[in-house]
Formats: sequence, C-alpha cells, structure tokens
Amino acid sequence: MDKLYDLSGTVIAVCVIFIAVCTTLTFLRLWVRWQKGSVGADDYLFLCGLMLWLTSTSFLFPACWNGLGAHQHHYTDEQATQAMKYFFLFQDFYTWSNIPIKMSLCLTLRRLASTSPWITWTLYGIMFVTFGASVGTNIYLLTDCTPLAATWDTTIPGAHCRPPANITTLGYAYSAINIAVDWVIALLPVFFLWRLQMAWRQKLTVMIVLALGIFASCATVVRLFTLEAFSNKEDYLFGIAHIVFWTVIEMGLAIIAGSLATLRPLFRSWFGGSTLRPSQGGDFGPRTRSGPGAYNNKTNGNGLGYYHDAISQDSRIGLKTMINYDGSREHEPTPEPEGRGRSPPLGAKRSGSIKVTRSLRVRESILIAD
Repeated sequence: MDKLYDLSGTVIAVCVIFIAVCTTLTFLRLWVRWQKGSVGADDYLFLCGLMLWLTSTSFLFPACWNGLGAHQHHYTDEQATQAMKYFFLFQDFYTWSNIPIKMSLCLTLRRLASTSPWITWTLYGIMFVTFGASVGTNIYLLTDCTPLAATWDTTIPGAHCRPPANITTLGYAYSAINIAVDWVIALLPVFFLWRLQMAWRQKLTVMIVLALGIFASCATVVRLFTLEAFSNKEDYLFGIAHIVFWTVIEMGLAIIAGSLATLRPLFRSWFGGSTLRPSQGGDFGPRTRSGPGAYNNKTNGNGLGYYHDAISQDSRIGLKTMINYDGSREHEPTPEPEGRGRSPPLGAKRSGSIKVTRSLRVRESILIAD
C-alpha cells in the first residue's frame, strides 16, 4: 500500500508506544537488579520473553503496510498474502513469548513466598499450565494447514486447512487460560504480603504494582469479543486488526507490571535522595538510623530474606532472637564491642545497668521496601 489505511496506523502507533515503554522498563529492571547484585533466573526469563515479544510485534509493521487493519479495497491479493504470513508469524512468536514472561512473574512471586508451600506449588501449577497451553496452541497453529504455507496462501494447489471455527474456539480457550493466570498472579501477593512486617503504605504500593496484571487480563477479556473475526472471511484483515490491537496491549501491560515491581529502589534514588548500593544480593539496599534504639534493615546473602537488628548503640550485652515460621526461636548473644572487655554470662550480676535488646529476623522475602 502507498500509505496506512483505516486501523493500520492505529496498530502501528500502539506497537511503537509499547515497544518503547516495555524495552525501557525491562532494561531499567535489569540495571537495578545488577546494581543490587540480585540478577536471577526470573530476570533472564523476563529478558527472553521481551526478545520474543519484540520479535512478534515487529512482524506487525510489514503486515500493516501490506493490508492488516485496512479494508480489502486498499490492497491487492499479493499484499494480502504477505499480510497473512506476517500475521501468522506474529501469532506464533506471541504464544512463545507468553511462556517466559509468565514464568518470570511466577518466579518473582516465589521469591516473596518461598516459605509458603501452597503458594509455591500454585505458582508451579501456573507455570505448567502456561507452558502446556502455549505449546499446544503453537502445535495447532503449525499444523492447521497442509502444507504450512497454505496458512497464508490459499491459492496453493491441494492445500487443506481445518475449519476456521476451530481457530476461534482455540482463541477462546487460550484467552480464558490467560485471564485465569493473570488474576491468580495478581491476587496471590495479598496472602503473603498480609504477614510481612511492612508499613501498610508499602504493602499497598506492592499490591497496586502487581495488580497491574489485572489490567492485562482486562485487555484479554475485551479481546474475547473480537475473536469472531477469525471466522469472518469477508474483510478478514480489517477484522483481525482488533484482535492484534488487544493482544499487543495485553502482553505490553504484563511486561510493564513485571518491570515496575522491581523499580522502587530506582524511584527512591531519584526522589528520596538514597543511592543504589549493593545489598548482599537483595533488591533494596541497607537502611540505618543512628542514635539509641537504632535499627538496621538488611537482606540475607541470597537476596531472599529480610530482618531487623534493633540494638542500642550504648548496649553492653545484647541478645539476638530469630523467630522462624514454625514457631521455634533461636537465641544468640550479640558480640561485645571491641575495647570493652569480655561480657559476663547472661544473668550474672554486674555493676551498672545491663541492657538486653532483641532483633527480630523474619524469614520472608519481599520485593519492594523502603
């Protein structure tokens, strides 16, 4: 086509916006994790998903220039064949990109709920369902027509394709699975954030960011009402543009939600005056306060823990108490500061005051904290 007609320009505009935003946020996510020394498998999967999604979305540019989103009187039959081929490649790479992105989100949540077996197994179940649904959908797409080229070129002699209603039914089933997965991923954080020793403002921030996945599922719900275009052979390329439009938005919102959930340390460095410093593998740096009753928030060595040390600066004897989720407690005397001599056993009489302090260590991993 000599220019973009009807919905073609809208589809390209949406692609450009989401490509720019999603790519920027993903690399900011990786940069923050690298600065904190906490890059993990979920980050590599997220990057892999972004690359597959970018590949998928890139096919829409030549598709639109060959007639996708335009009424049929604006393009030739040869252009329609090319548009159909690029649309097929878009579908194929979209379903593949769904696997690493959803798995990455599940692994990120597993960091938060590593001590909750039922949440962990729920996340494993989501990963299994997502993998199975995406692979099954791809197998169907690759075997829908014989030979494969007949998927986009119906003029091939002897070609055979399944009824168009089948792909519509498959679209409904795959969309329903994605809606369920998005809602479960968005609502699961409520169960373990409720128990965390965090300010309610922080908990609300985490829930809002992770709940962006619900908006992604809303885009999938809207797409359900456009799937009948698969069965409409008249003005086909114009009809499926609505499917493409909401598919791009769906995955784009999922990538944005997965990226924003890790960027709080960066926002704090911009607006709160703090700096991005390594935090022994965690996603948020150490925080200290001076004076009596000072505390220090730290992450554990693998970046999946969080605890508070509340030891007075002028204390001579300290006691560290670790409270595990099974209800058991572990007590450990804190070391005597250098230059003060050896501390007497706990309970021994000593002149002057004896200050005993405790620090609470909660073996819970969190993603966002002040």
